[in-house]
Amino acid sequence: PLLKKAVNLNTDLVGVVDEWGVRFLDELDYRREAQNATEFGAAMQARGLTSLCTAQVVDELTTQRVLTTEWVEGTRLDESTAGDEARLCGIALNGYLTMLLDTGVLHADPHPGNLLRTTDGRLCVLDFGLVTQLSEEQQYSILEYISHLVSENFSAVPADLGRLGFVPQGKEAAMQDSGVVQTLAAVFQNLASGGGAKALRSATGQKEGGGVSELGRELQDIQ
Repeated sequence: PLLKKAVNLNTDLVGVVDEWGVRFLDELDYRREAQNATEFGAAMQARGLTSLCTAQVVDELTTQRVLTTEWVEGTRLDESTAGDEARLCGIALNGYLTMLLDTGVLHADPHPGNLLRTTDGRLCVLDFGLVTQLSEEQQYSILEYISHLVSENFSAVPADLGRLGFVPQGKEAAMQDSGVVQTLAAVFQNLASGGGAKALRSATGQKEGGGVSELGRELQDIQ
């Protein structure tokens, strides 16, 4: 509590450390990573998302300390010049939404080095050492959050963020009073209309460097 108060942290530090520790230990067992990758590939195939794949695991050569997969020929998505990067980004979005809202097992390390454009034009997702499990309750909460944003029912957003753990339970009124909801509304309305950073700053009434960063500071201040 003293550290949180001293640096104005609105964070469950014990929970963060516990979660980090669990994920760290999970990443040390390559058998678990192999299982995650295999289940991802099967799930995407079962749902007809054949443009998504991962490196196939060689089970007989995989142990707790060694992960062996087939070699994948491809180019990092952010370095590809094939001309179909926008299509592959759409495929990635579809895949991550499927994981988030359907399978409930989310690949949690989607940096550019883990997304490859294969030579046959598919998107290969690598490194399943870090995944997160979502409960059915969390999935429904995410759907409600998205539906409230799409329908512009912004008064319901504070409760959504509370259920998702982004603001402390019982502090929804403080979120309303701080103006965060209004800023969120402006941000998502601008994103929906395709506005850039300049338009976002204008919509939120922020100066250069404000907008989303200012929103983050406002969320942090909710105690």
